[in-house]
Amino acid sequence: MAGERVADMTIAELKGIIAEVVNEQLSHWMSDLNTSIKESIIELTVTSSDSGYYQLPRRTEAEQMQRNLAAIELLRKWTEEGDEEEQRETWEYLQKALDEDRLSNRPLFAQK
Repeated sequence: MAGERVADMTIAELKGIIAEVVNEQLSHWMSDLNTSIKESIIELTVTSSDSGYYQLPRRTEAEQMQRNLAAIELLRKWTEEGDEEEQRETWEYLQKALDEDRLSNRPLFAQK
């Protein structure tokens, strides 16, 4: 089949070649995925403490400062974009929705 022209091949032969290529590619991707999963498990194992919980990776002060500044900027944008009436309606809706699904008869928020 290596010397055949594609135009001379039957549909069944073409399907077989395509299936073989797809299977080979999927095997390659799965191998890469399995390697990635194994690396992640090793990383989680290394970063887990003896008590069994996951510890977040350490960040440098510069990395943490950058994340903090990004969060502050996001909050600033929300404050500037916000419509006061819409925010009030949203808050009232959230209070009502959260109080409706409580197992306790006591409201989550103090009633006005």
